[in-house]
Amino acid sequence: MDLTVKFTGLCMFVRDPSRTCTHVLMPDSPAGPHFHELSLEYNGLRGKLDLRHRVLDLSGAGGTGMGVDVPTAVLDAGAPADLEVDAQQWSARPRSTVVSRVTLPPFNRVDPGLRAKWNVRIKREADGTTLSAADRRLVHEITWTVNDVSSAFFDTWTLDPLPADRARPSLQLPRPTGTTARLEIRHAPASQPPTHRDDEAPHFGMFYPIFETRPEKRPHPYLGEEPPEKGGSPFNCILAQSPPG
Repeated sequence: MDLTVKFTGLCMFVRDPSRTCTHVLMPDSPAGPHFHELSLEYNGLRGKLDLRHRVLDLSGAGGTGMGVDVPTAVLDAGAPADLEVDAQQWSARPRSTVVSRVTLPPFNRVDPGLRAKWNVRIKREADGTTLSAADRRLVHEITWTVNDVSSAFFDTWTLDPLPADRARPSLQLPRPTGTTARLEIRHAPASQPPTHRDDEAPHFGMFYPIFETRPEKRPHPYLGEEPPEKGGSPFNCILAQSPPG
């Protein structure tokens, strides 16, 4: 059986130092209009599941995948800031800045979604000075595919609570139907204002509290052209990656 996981919105990919899996960290978001809903859709379920304060570990799925490196169409938020994500964020007790985590096995194929042109400016936080700038085509969604997953894996796969929410029970997911288990994980506001050329990606800054240390310089993505989807709402929440600590 195959496994595909599609991620959309504020999701940070961090390759495990062992190179045996990849962690996807979802940053917390403030209440109000910028609150990000976090949902899981799956072809073995009716409706959606709330993924906030839960962990989904798919690393035991095995399969025949070999890849763990995320494409460069996913902007690296860590290296330009001279930072790495420390191992506590994928430990048994991540800090509260991570509201959910998914761990993935190596992929057979990874497919970035629709690209939009961004002007990525590296700025010094103390005074707002732009240190460098470059045009990049970045994505707000990506699909991770693993082939030949053992059917036995789907007998016991579960959504587990984060340690701070142990009062929540674990949820066993039902077996998928057909020959492919298809998951979609979306981390974005229920509704978003349009994004236009020269607008800064309004939610990208929510990634930085994931780091243990506040960065002195950060990438700030500005939309370089009218987005490829009318209104551009999905592009308010673009994906990120970072080196592991």
